[in-house]
Amino acid sequence: MGVVHFERAKLLLEQSRYQMAEEELRQAVAESPNDAGIHAVLGLCLSCQQRYQEATLEVEVAIAIAPDSPFPHYILGYILCERQQLAAAQKAIQEAIQLNPYQASHFALLARCHYQQKQWQASLKAATKGLSLDPEDVECLNYRALSLSQLGRGKEAIAAVKGAIATSPQDAASYASSGWILLSHGGSGSQQKALEYFREALHLNPNLEWARQGVVEALKAKNPIYRLMLRYFLWGSRLNHRTRWVFTIGLFFSMRMLLASFTNAGLTPLVAVVAIAYLLFVIFSWIADPLFTLMLRFDRLGRLALSPEEIQQSNWWGACFLSAIASCILWFCTKNLSALISASVCGLLMIPIAATFNCEQGWTRRAMAIYTIILATLGISTVIVSIASLAFYQIDWLWFLPMIIFFPGVLLSTWVATLLTGIMPKR
Repeated sequence: MGVVHFERAKLLLEQSRYQMAEEELRQAVAESPNDAGIHAVLGLCLSCQQRYQEATLEVEVAIAIAPDSPFPHYILGYILCERQQLAAAQKAIQEAIQLNPYQASHFALLARCHYQQKQWQASLKAATKGLSLDPEDVECLNYRALSLSQLGRGKEAIAAVKGAIATSPQDAASYASSGWILLSHGGSGSQQKALEYFREALHLNPNLEWARQGVVEALKAKNPIYRLMLRYFLWGSRLNHRTRWVFTIGLFFSMRMLLASFTNAGLTPLVAVVAIAYLLFVIFSWIADPLFTLMLRFDRLGRLALSPEEIQQSNWWGACFLSAIASCILWFCTKNLSALISASVCGLLMIPIAATFNCEQGWTRRAMAIYTIILATLGISTVIVSIASLAFYQIDWLWFLPMIIFFPGVLLSTWVATLLTGIMPKR
């Protein structure tokens, strides 16, 4: 009983028609309420609709019906991976492997779990184990290639992903993986080849978000300045949260020691050059992504590739950027202090605005957004008080009071954002 509805549902799932698949699965459950497989696939269907709590409950029903069946444990691991509950996901996957250690897809999901936790060596090991069971498992091939890339073994990664494409030329994820690996390790002109791979991935699966993001990055990487920054960003993505903090703090104190040694040696001009270069690097590392995203708004293909979220980011960031430029022009023409203050406020706000959209959706982005709104309120207050003070000839330094909080708040925002971007909110 329920077999006809179940088979229809599986076909609809393959076509990404999740609502219709759910209807078929509900009818299958009604006819076969004790079929663990149907409950598990219903959980998968609900997960595809981002109804994660319902999905988890449905799979837990499947496990209660058939605790010794590996499939419900595998689906539970998949859903928990989607929910960013990686420790629990890993436990569920290990249970599926214990029940059936000869299924390559189990090791592919374990590789994914390790990969999302930036455990590159463990991810590579799991993918390799899966390939020993099924040398043509495309997910294992992809995670092996991606893990090699994150371990800095670029040539091996490129060769591995070519093998994945040869094995499954209709798999969109393989083309997307190849594009990202080329952006990380490819030579001159690799961004154009990467763009072709991303386009092919979207041709095969128009809903593959990872490939759409790749198109955006490949288009921005046509600019040689952004290409260098992208290499830096991709290198930074290989670091786990703790290592990133060590690198950031270590770089900060190393620069301070270097500048102090230059000062003691009487190399004052060199101190200024190094300090300015370091400051520009730090600022550009925060604003490069939104700046070049804004530039894509003027590119025909770029406009089509941007998501609504990226358009919203470029709108907010672009408003600050243009306001800062307009205020600079006004100050240059009039020497009005309020215009200079406005230029400073708008320019500094570009950093926390960019940081807000760098955070993952969830409580981390909300927290960064609240922090940015507080800074914006202080900045706008500074401008308004300065205009009022100058207009009515009152105390002309009163604007300095909110600025005392605003300026260090902007500097602190980079550290707050570094903390929040390293956190993956659970769903």
